Amino acid sequence: MEKSQESVPVDCSFCKTSITCPPDKLDAHTHACHECFLDLIAEGKEIKNIHVDIPRKELARVNSIMMAGSLRDAAFPEVWADYKKNFKKMSTREIAEEMFALGARCMAESMMEKMARKVVGADTDDDDDPDDDFEEEHETWAG
Repeated sequence: MEKSQESVPVDCSFCKTSITCPPDKLDAHTHACHECFLDLIAEGKEIKNIHVDIPRKELARVNSIMMAGSLRDAAFPEVWADYKKNFKKMSTREIAEEMFALGARCMAESMMEKMARKVVGADTDDDDDPDDDFEEEHETWAG
């Protein structure tokens, strides 16, 4: 969001909490505070044309939840196909340990790939990078 744009107060479409919205996102079909957005993610709901007001202090948490969900959705079919026969032979604890390790490995690989792209200059889409320095109190996410 550019410094010259003034945020406009709008109500969250779900809980009616007052949130801020940049002028170019006012026409979004749905406006959500970050708490309601996380509820939508947890419920597995997909909403198109949404503006989400995420306070800077919550951005890392929200992004990590979204990244974990995306990795799960992308990797689960393959993991299930590879592991389902072994699950029958494993205890609940062994399954949990194996899946935790696999999840940690996937997350580490994803982070290392992103760092490698930045090092070689291939990752030029800085506008959506949660690691960028933020100049505003709140950032917005639009899907």
